[in-house]
Amino acid sequence: MDSHPKAEQLIRFLEGRSEGAQARILIAHLLRGCPTCSATAAEFLRPKRKLPPNAYDAAFEKALLRIQPRRAPIPTMRNLMVRQGVPVLPGSPI
Repeated sequence: MDSHPKAEQLIRFLEGRSEGAQARILIAHLLRGCPTCSATAAEFLRPKRKLPPNAYDAAFEKALLRIQPRRAPIPTMRNLMVRQGVPVLPGSPI
């Protein structure tokens, strides 16, 4: 793409609605560092309002709660040794 894409094409791409060859052409154009299109993209992607520092906390907590039950407990060295049949003395620090 030697010239700038039409504004509608760039916006459609930024909204994730471009596909295939058109998306690749726009990506290549932006990667070449076109200052006009880069400025348009930056303005489009800039948050419309400032978010508070804890804006994503609830989402992260929810995600962690969903994955924590699936996590297997980390085995201790003692448990690993017992599973392998290694004799472990009672009261030993391992």
